[in-house]
Amino acid sequence: MCSLEMNGKTASQVDQKCSGEGISNILIRQYEKKDYTAVRQMFTSCFTELVSPAFTWTMKQPSTVTKLLVCSFVMYIVTRSLLFSMLAVVALVCILYYACQRLYTDFVKYKLQTDLSNIESHYLDRPGASFWVAETAGKVIGAVAVAPCDENRSACELFRLMVLQEFRHCGIASELVQTLLAFAEDYGYKMCQLHTSNIQFPAIKLYEKMDFQLKSHCTFTQANSFTFLLPLFVIKFEKNLGSKPSSCVRAN
Repeated sequence: MCSLEMNGKTASQVDQKCSGEGISNILIRQYEKKDYTAVRQMFTSCFTELVSPAFTWTMKQPSTVTKLLVCSFVMYIVTRSLLFSMLAVVALVCILYYACQRLYTDFVKYKLQTDLSNIESHYLDRPGASFWVAETAGKVIGAVAVAPCDENRSACELFRLMVLQEFRHCGIASELVQTLLAFAEDYGYKMCQLHTSNIQFPAIKLYEKMDFQLKSHCTFTQANSFTFLLPLFVIKFEKNLGSKPSSCVRAN
């Protein structure tokens, strides 16, 4: 049965017990206009916090170590100064951190100005699209969205999966994805795809656990002048869905 009815008010109750947080009675429901500020703030928090792990991952990669060594060696050859050689390494490290910061802050800024600027028109008013939030004690703590793929109308794409940090590892993200997949199958989609970055390890683990298959890699669309220095990229996952006939009728 489709999780979204004509009035757009249907919600599914998820009974969760999270030992670390004592969370219970988590509600997964369709997005409402009152959630606008909370969703945007949560999106900003969840994605800007990726700057630190992205930088840490970058600094651990052999390619980065090679760049730092080459930078130091070249500067020493040119200046014959250990001080300038060290300063060159420090400068490159700062550039790498700046590149990580710009990559995710520019991504957040772009999405806040596009689909998250008007969630209703992008996800609730379009056939085959929807947006859900997870809520506990009146607080929005997670979200996920779905929309039809532009290049393949029989496929949908998962967007904006996020859970506040203090509520993670409680199965909330899994329930949000399950809600989305149930909607997608009922609507008649044949496939669900998504994109995530290679440093979002918990998300990747979740998608693999839910039988999404890795299909390809690509570069970030919101790149900056220093992105080429980073060992970061976008991963595309796909999951084949059942062939249920569409049972969802969207109100315009």
